[in-house]
Amino acid sequence: MKKIYSSLFLFFVSFTVSAALYTSPGTGVRWNLNNLVANSGGNIIQLGTEYLVSDLITINTNDTLEIITDEIVRFSPSVLFTVKGVLLIAAPNNVLFTATDPLTGYIGLRIEFSDSSKIDKLTYEYANTLTIADCSPRITNATFRYCGQNGGTEGAINLFRSKARLLNCTFFENRRAAIQGGSNIANAPLVLNCNLLQNNTSSSNRPQINLGSTGTDTAKIIGCNIIGGDIMSGGIGFLPTGIVHAVIKQNLIKGNRYGITLNGGSNINCMVSYNQIEDNNIQNDPNLGGSGIAFSGGTSTSHQNTIVTGNTFSNNLWGITIVRLSGSVPISGSMPNLGNLNNADTSDDGKNRFLNNTNATTPGIDLYNNSADSIFAMGNYWNTNIQSEVEGKIFHQADNPALGLVTYSSFVLPVELLSFTAIRQNNDVKLQWKTAQEANSHHFDIEKSYDGSNFYIAGNKAAAGNSNTILTYNYTDENANAAGGSIYYRLKLEDIDGSYTYSSVIAITFPTGATKLVRHYPTIITTGAPLAIEFISEKNQQVSLQYYDAIGNLLANEFKTLVAGFNKIAVSIPSNAKGALIIKLAVENFSKAIPVIVQ
Repeated sequence: MKKIYSSLFLFFVSFTVSAALYTSPGTGVRWNLNNLVANSGGNIIQLGTEYLVSDLITINTNDTLEIITDEIVRFSPSVLFTVKGVLLIAAPNNVLFTATDPLTGYIGLRIEFSDSSKIDKLTYEYANTLTIADCSPRITNATFRYCGQNGGTEGAINLFRSKARLLNCTFFENRRAAIQGGSNIANAPLVLNCNLLQNNTSSSNRPQINLGSTGTDTAKIIGCNIIGGDIMSGGIGFLPTGIVHAVIKQNLIKGNRYGITLNGGSNINCMVSYNQIEDNNIQNDPNLGGSGIAFSGGTSTSHQNTIVTGNTFSNNLWGITIVRLSGSVPISGSMPNLGNLNNADTSDDGKNRFLNNTNATTPGIDLYNNSADSIFAMGNYWNTNIQSEVEGKIFHQADNPALGLVTYSSFVLPVELLSFTAIRQNNDVKLQWKTAQEANSHHFDIEKSYDGSNFYIAGNKAAAGNSNTILTYNYTDENANAAGGSIYYRLKLEDIDGSYTYSSVIAITFPTGATKLVRHYPTIITTGAPLAIEFISEKNQQVSLQYYDAIGNLLANEFKTLVAGFNKIAVSIPSNAKGALIIKLAVENFSKAIPVIVQ
């Protein structure tokens, strides 16, 4: 069967300014925004508590722009803000770079030859892109959203010969990729603990991280959540014309058109390890996508140097597909290493888990080798240890003589979990689980959630390591849910080498206490953007929300349904709201006014 993967790849103020572009003097000045207002000849002005940039600004080599207070900076449509010196953003809470008109957007920010730039707590929206060229700045705790909405073809961050360091950043609903680099341009970013959510809203069939060559450096994508939506975006893609060295490790890659795609031969050098790759099936057409990992490219003399180990593939249309065709004839190609126990190297010992990957065309296929290459896939878990059932999960030479042979074997899970239960005792929850056997198990993380989706670690227990007898473990979650309502638990069962699997989720309900507001966020919000309100309700009921402007005019009202216990509701700010806004919440025996600022 031929699988086809398409190319990866507030208020407004009217004014008139007769200013030309401005470049800082290049004499080593260290300026803030007020210094730019004073020296830029009207290119940047202050309007109340905000700054407005109306023409091109360049921070020259040797100069520094420092923003260490919470600020709002608006950019006119034609503005490109270039930093050749140093940009330092380190506000207590947040700096907002936004457009004077979100429908038009603006060109954006360009940082070049500026390794010393550091950006922290920046919200960057409605730009075409942020270009990082010939330098490797550090960007932390930043949010990139709604970029490229004016028709741009670049990612929210566009890399050009860069090893940018992106830590704890969020990329949300950008028109194209979140992070992008050219196929023949060497970029090797570090993307660490970032959240990439529903990017590529244009459904242009690109991955959320879309990279090409890395040169002699190594791109690292570690500990990220790469989550799609009802769009045709993939998760991670490398489609280089040069060399790639990449580490893709411990990410959650979920709900995309496909998880990871790697295209090439011996130029591809990747370690793909301990990722959770699940539910990448939104297109629901196995001829067009749906693989946890898709391998393609290469020749009979140029195979990839890619190792796939310790990953969990669940509920994708396919677990892994290997594609190399000439017309409809399988030929040699990428030939990844999915587990080879015949060599001394222990980094390629398989340990992947394949669970419930299926599609209507070839049901239940975890590994589809649609090439002429023989593939090693030893030491993996196929959701069964029955040999005939494992064979049925692999499509290869046994099914079509023109295909290469897959040499496979199974391994036993580190922990065989017999049971997992929870009992409420006063304000505590007593958790208990039993294991039938353990092989090289290390520890159990007890994970907890108030909504059944967002889990955090509540505690942990050391595992036995190796056992062939039934063992019982106990853990007490003290004062588990004083607010009342349902809470959820699951176990993360981790091996000594870092591989892991999850138990099923169990729930327990506490009597609900008094109704109260937990929190709301953000406090500064864009019209039409969602506001999150977390609420404890003493019973099932409706909450009234009334929206008032600064002088007390009622702008809108609505009702939301609450369940007994913890609730997280999303409300959209009325389109006619600007500036200060008061939201009044009211239920039986409780009322609260929430102030927010609408931009």
